[in-house]
Amino acid sequence: MKWAKLLIPALLLVAVPVPPGAAYGGKTPAGVEELRLREELSEKFADLLARKQFAELDRLAEQLRKNERTPSGLWKLDLLYSGICPDKKNHNQHYWEMSLDQFRQWSEQRPDSITAPIGLAGAWIAYAWQARGSGLASTVTETGWKLFRERLEKAYGILAENSKKGAACPRWHREMIHLARVRSRPRPEAWELLKASAAAFPDYWESYFQMAACLQPRWGGRPGEMLKMADWAAEHAGGELGKEIYARICWAVGQSETARDFLSPETGVDWEKMKAGFEVMMKKYPGSDWNRAAFCYFAWLFQDKPVVRELFPGLDRRLLMEFWPDWKSMNEARAWIESKDPISGPPKSRPQNPAP
Repeated sequence: MKWAKLLIPALLLVAVPVPPGAAYGGKTPAGVEELRLREELSEKFADLLARKQFAELDRLAEQLRKNERTPSGLWKLDLLYSGICPDKKNHNQHYWEMSLDQFRQWSEQRPDSITAPIGLAGAWIAYAWQARGSGLASTVTETGWKLFRERLEKAYGILAENSKKGAACPRWHREMIHLARVRSRPRPEAWELLKASAAAFPDYWESYFQMAACLQPRWGGRPGEMLKMADWAAEHAGGELGKEIYARICWAVGQSETARDFLSPETGVDWEKMKAGFEVMMKKYPGSDWNRAAFCYFAWLFQDKPVVRELFPGLDRRLLMEFWPDWKSMNEARAWIESKDPISGPPKSRPQNPAP
């Protein structure tokens, strides 16, 4: 979870290479190679864009649209788009002119490209957030709001103009749902976009995650509305895929909410349904310690002692710290599963914050 805030825009920045496992004092713990793979792929795609290898990017994007995934089940296609997305925190005007020009050149040289206009729209969205900043709405200047809205409209225009070919890519749907939220469009518009995405790409997680964001209270969502969407998505997909979708939506929400809010009756997460989805993931991606660690963390949040007892042993403590909020709470979890406390029943305390 700690990777979520760092993965997408920062990969275009120049970084000093770090030997594999160096951040962990030697051998990379099992499960964290998932992070390394994501970073390596995103950096590879960023480098291809910097060298204007547009044909290769189109070839790879077409290949990745065939549903290639990381060992945990993440679409590698999203790593391509995150890798080529500019850094929204960069305030250098020349940087933005160069970034946007790269995508224009790509579109001009390869007018049939599906990826170029979606990447360009993503760049305009990042540019919009650069103008707005990450602070509270009350901290945004009048100029910031003006540029934010103008750049979002530019992104929407690009996606709308390229809707016929763009809809063949799951990322197009994701960006359209994102824009429906940040452009404050009527809720039914976002729902129609989600339904179209679910029909074309039922196992593309990012569209569900964007819709979940639309339905959170900070964007005007009502209590329980996000879980109704998760229930709908699970029912629409059906079977084991539906169970997995429910768990992944709740996992995504758990990254953005405090533990108290995530566990609240207003949120209404059904742990038994979430657990069933994680069990599907364990069978579907048997080698993923990343998923196993996430399953263990959420089982701890919901005080499901049998699950934590089964999953906790053998997981590297450094990997677990990608999910647990701090060493103290993780050590408390270890002591808890070794104790003779009741297996079920309301916990004595809940962690106040989930892992970021």
